[in-house]
Amino acid sequence: MPAPGTVEMKETALALTDVHTHIGQFHILQGVTFAIRKGGVTALVGRNGAGKTTTLRTIMGLWRASRGAITLQDRLITALPTAEIARLGFGYVPENMGIFGKLTVRENMILAARSGRLDRDRLARLFGYFPPLEQFWNLSAGHLSGGQKQMLSIARAIIEPRQILLMDEPTKGVAPGIIDAIVEAFRDCHREGATILLVEQNYDVALALAEDVVLMDGGSVKFAGTMETFRSDPKLGESALGFAAARDLNIPPPPGRPVERI
Repeated sequence: MPAPGTVEMKETALALTDVHTHIGQFHILQGVTFAIRKGGVTALVGRNGAGKTTTLRTIMGLWRASRGAITLQDRLITALPTAEIARLGFGYVPENMGIFGKLTVRENMILAARSGRLDRDRLARLFGYFPPLEQFWNLSAGHLSGGQKQMLSIARAIIEPRQILLMDEPTKGVAPGIIDAIVEAFRDCHREGATILLVEQNYDVALALAEDVVLMDGGSVKFAGTMETFRSDPKLGESALGFAAARDLNIPPPPGRPVERI
């Protein structure tokens, strides 16, 4: 039997073991250790400055771990270049969206497809989630609104089936209607078999999507376990986090998991 608050892994998709990251003289990640299960959705949560974004950037090789190991199933990827990590099946939505403002929406999407070709059926699904992308298909991405840029960033990450999706606050600053579409898009990716690591400050979104939770503070992991265990300890959700309850959203929870407002 697993210890309370831990996740019983059937198969691990991605694991970090004693990962340290320095940015200049600053020691940001200080022995980060957690694993996410294959095909699962894990919320990576914590206050601003806890190290969540640095964790995702370190996984992607954008910042180098100074110590420790990152493994994709049984493959060590700690020292791989970012481009090679992406080719292993990673999709990444960075906090700053990471789109090319001088290129059109269409060109942004083509660049995100490893084959250089867009699957029409999949593209039609993305247009269903995010209609403005079809409307502004030939417009420079720099002219999109903030919410539309976020749609494009997410669509780029899921334009092809991905093995691992890393999402850094995908709902930050976007309207409730867009959040509903983002949640549905992620659920479809999950149904396809993608493993999702989601940095999210919105309690309702994290609750609607995640099965597991990793709580960070001060560059280290303070809790790693199931969403059920996390929710059962009010101190974790109220004292340790800066979660925002989106009371005006209409996001249904997964079957058997009612939404509780905070």
